[in-house]
Amino acid sequence: STWGIWRFICLGVSIYFYVAGGTLFGVGQVFSSGELVFLTIWGALTTILYFFIAVLNQMLSEPKLLVKATILMFEIAFTLQPMINIVFWGLLWPVIINTFDPTKEFVLAMAYLHGGFLLLLILDFFICLPGLFFFKEHSVCILIVALLYTAVNLTATLMSGTPVYPIITYKDLASYIFILLSLALLFGTFYAVECCTKSRRKRIIFDDISFTDPPLIPRLE
Repeated sequence: STWGIWRFICLGVSIYFYVAGGTLFGVGQVFSSGELVFLTIWGALTTILYFFIAVLNQMLSEPKLLVKATILMFEIAFTLQPMINIVFWGLLWPVIINTFDPTKEFVLAMAYLHGGFLLLLILDFFICLPGLFFFKEHSVCILIVALLYTAVNLTATLMSGTPVYPIITYKDLASYIFILLSLALLFGTFYAVECCTKSRRKRIIFDDISFTDPPLIPRLE
């Protein structure tokens, strides 16, 4: 289908953004597992996973569970990206350019990793209308992802003695204020999109795909 071709293209482009961005930024090396301390990498991998599941969803004939998984992964990936981009370009980039003179390769890598994935998701959201929605019941999944990343960030900071991000040291009030503001931005994005897609969702008849079941639990027939 047209959607399947589009998402296959997006999968390839998102992988390219990840590999090319990692290669340019990592001086010839793709990102390693140690880079999982950065939220940028979580955003990149969730976006790639979303497009991968979406492609499978288009290929399989009875993808009831995949339909729900596709929507859930879109919710997670799309919710992460605005915060990643706002924090990076608004807070971290000014510090970077004041610290050293970034090369063209570095700037290109940052553009791939902080903007490329968000652009793909926004295009996918509008091109694949009316098939993408946010469900408020899935907000708990956003919370779980946020808590998991916070645990990874905290563990890395305590083990290395150096904060992953200078603004989050866990030693002053500013760190916790920043975390709370980040959570507010995260859930603000989620509920804003959920509100925008609510009326569209009500107009769609899902036939035998039950979205009234608990999240990600398919109806047994």
